[in-house]
Amino acid sequence: MSPRSVFFESPHVSCPAASALRALAMIPRSAAVATAMLLAGCGGGSGSSGSTVDPKTVSAGPGCDLVYTLTRSPVLNGTDPLLAQQWHLRNIGQSGGLPGEDLRAIDVWGTTRGEGVRVAVIDDAIEVVHADLLPNLVDGASRSYRTGNRGSVWPLPCKAPDALNPESEEVHGTAVAGLVLGRDDNTLGGAGVAPRASLVAFDALVTKQDADIVDALVRDAADNAIYQNSWGASDTDGALHAAAPSVTAAIRSGIETGRGGRGAIYVFPGGNGGCFATDGAGKCVSDNANFDGFVNRFGTIAVCAVDNTGRKPWYGEPGANLLVCAPSSGDTKNVVTTTIRGAYREDFSGTSASTPQVSGVVALMLSANPS
Repeated sequence: MSPRSVFFESPHVSCPAASALRALAMIPRSAAVATAMLLAGCGGGSGSSGSTVDPKTVSAGPGCDLVYTLTRSPVLNGTDPLLAQQWHLRNIGQSGGLPGEDLRAIDVWGTTRGEGVRVAVIDDAIEVVHADLLPNLVDGASRSYRTGNRGSVWPLPCKAPDALNPESEEVHGTAVAGLVLGRDDNTLGGAGVAPRASLVAFDALVTKQDADIVDALVRDAADNAIYQNSWGASDTDGALHAAAPSVTAAIRSGIETGRGGRGAIYVFPGGNGGCFATDGAGKCVSDNANFDGFVNRFGTIAVCAVDNTGRKPWYGEPGANLLVCAPSSGDTKNVVTTTIRGAYREDFSGTSASTPQVSGVVALMLSANPS
């Protein structure tokens, strides 16, 4: 991997069944630390339409601590218990938010919920067997790039929680996927922006190799409408970071030829470097989204963030390339989404959280009008 391409991952913490657990979790794409609440709903089974079958054991390959029992069972119908906490979907003033400062996504669910649109999540490990993700998973279309698991259709988390080495844990991708298309109306957790869109997952970030990123960015581009990327160049030095030529060529190819010639959609974060340091006077030193080679080019959607009052958060970067903002964390309220072990978290933050919401909105748009 090019030394200028840096990918940010969050730690994960195992969650006991039917209980809540507090743990420190790094905010993706920033150096800030927040206290996370992993919400009740842990240990839920996997689900998709169809009858129950014998369970199947899957993992991320040899040497991995985590093993998953896959049981496909009918999707339940009913209200999602955490939907009321997802202020980014409907803001009624929860936790001091400004009512109406949300995506308005629920307002269009009567017309479309993303049906027929494939979203490829490129990230670290993704718990595709999570009960809020499995119903939307495209069978056999995901891919793992992990050594020992390469070519598998199960790009799952590998290692159990390690409090002494939290950065080794792989929860970032599961949180991202839940914000795009977590299943709705199944009595579990919350919902994604496009809760009936189709999920494809690529764990290309686990190897930190440009060749794997390139492969994922164009894999099945005829079928994958949207490539969701909550990662990018370093935003902690205020320096220019060009993307590798092979990566930019892959994005250009997808834009020109993907989605049946209409062009694949590439969504990237604008970065969290709005205050990566302070100067001698105590003022913030800011990075600039224009410096990120993944988002300073024609054809990519560069995403910024606003908090639950509609204001720019402290970590927000400036940049002429920023196309659209979406809700994310501020000083008081973060975002609720999925996490590993079938659980949920309320601490997801930064442009890593706003970016998948834009991918979800694009999925709703393409579902309503594929052209």
